[in-house]
Amino acid sequence: MVTAYQVLHDPSWLEDAFAFGDLLELYARRDEYGIVWPAEHPTVVTPDYMVGYAGVGAFLLNLARPERRRHSLEIPVV
Repeated sequence: MVTAYQVLHDPSWLEDAFAFGDLLELYARRDEYGIVWPAEHPTVVTPDYMVGYAGVGAFLLNLARPERRRHSLEIPVV
């Protein structure tokens, strides 16, 4: 959603992203390491990028500064 906003410059995408961020807060839970989010199954907590809390962290970082595009999976061309 944040990437769609960055590419399309349509504020409705950013509004949706913030609404999704609010929903993520409902699913967050604390453990001995900090705040985590469950993966595809409510009892599974994993740091996987696509289905785990690493992806949630990346989304929240993008949401914090939506005007700045992040390319976390791109390798820079030298």
